[in-house]
Amino acid sequence: MIIDHLVLATDNGRVSNDVPVNRSSLALPPRDVDEHHRTSTTLELVVDLAFVVAVAQAAASLHHGFAEGEVWRSIVGYLSVFFAVWWAWMNYTWFGSAFDNDDILYRAALFVQIGGVVVLAAGVASAFEGNFAVVTIGYVIMRIAMVFQWWRVSLHPQGRPAASRYAVGIFVLQLGWVALLAVPSPAKWFGFAALVAAEFALPVLAERNQSTAWHPGHIVERFGLLTIIVIGESITAAMVSVKAAVDFREHIVTYVAIAIGAVLTVAAMWWLYFGIDQERTVGTARNADGAGRSQVFTWGYIHVVVFASVAAIGAGISVATEAVAADTGEHHGLAHPGLTYSVPVAIYLLVLAVLHRTSGADRGWRTVLVPVTAVVIIPVGLLDHAVLAGGIVLVALIVVLMVPPRSSADTNSTPTLLSPPGSA
Repeated sequence: MIIDHLVLATDNGRVSNDVPVNRSSLALPPRDVDEHHRTSTTLELVVDLAFVVAVAQAAASLHHGFAEGEVWRSIVGYLSVFFAVWWAWMNYTWFGSAFDNDDILYRAALFVQIGGVVVLAAGVASAFEGNFAVVTIGYVIMRIAMVFQWWRVSLHPQGRPAASRYAVGIFVLQLGWVALLAVPSPAKWFGFAALVAAEFALPVLAERNQSTAWHPGHIVERFGLLTIIVIGESITAAMVSVKAAVDFREHIVTYVAIAIGAVLTVAAMWWLYFGIDQERTVGTARNADGAGRSQVFTWGYIHVVVFASVAAIGAGISVATEAVAADTGEHHGLAHPGLTYSVPVAIYLLVLAVLHRTSGADRGWRTVLVPVTAVVIIPVGLLDHAVLAGGIVLVALIVVLMVPPRSSADTNSTPTLLSPPGSA
């Protein structure tokens, strides 16, 4: 068969060009969960960049929607699009951690997914106007590629039960997404909610008796890398503020204040996220019983809030920058543009408080301080220099969290909030 000549046999996930192949090479066996020095591949990083293009489009549309005063419509559009981007990324990421053998067919499937991301990103602006046709087509392309990948896994006896459920489940769900395009608008959102719930339920049902062999360290690195890339939205927003300070010097002080606040916010977002020993959380749960596996699902699912809030923070900084040009108290009908920054920051802090708690970090007053800061920072958005004030509050939070506990005996056994990686 022609396809037999397209598949390169592999050894420990690396491609070998000189090994004869046969139909059995189509099967994807699980990788070793205890593999040493497992890191992200260059192709995984390329796929991440493609997904971040879609994230950037969603953040830009959110920014423009806020600037025009279309707050609720923009939020609904943003969350809808972001679900499609994040869910496709997360499924491919967990799959790759368990089954990536880097052969030609695996690579080809990833490039098909990149094509789907490109289509989805092209339809983001239309989705914010209520037309989800292009976004749906892009999403279905990405997910059909995953059907093919799971079919390959089902050819291997070790992964067949769960893989078969995944392949069938994903395919059926794509039929549902396509059919949803024909549903009238009022009922469409009920159908959307039902399909999202079904997407969330599929991994739990597919792996109810058989867990896939993902690598804890690799998964944590993959999620961390995407967090870093998405934080880049705020770095871009900071650059725009600096450029505005150069181009429009009559507001140079305000623009510089926004840029400084944006940089402080970027530093805080990075520091707070990577101060959590994520690998400890995921690794412990990976080897646990059913309750531990549920904790892993929760850890993965909750990251949609992490990624969405980080991208929204960048959009909020952009709104604050653009509001200065209006030189009035209102910006296209948005009375307090600073809230588009402070509310996503508060959401980010709240979800990090949950991640801090699941990491087994210090349970004292530091744990309470993070959600308290989330509540305090929301009204900061009402200030004239909201981004700068918010950045200062976040840096102050980090300084306080870095204070070591009084009892040195506990330091060696339990990590504290913002403990350096590997210090526990």
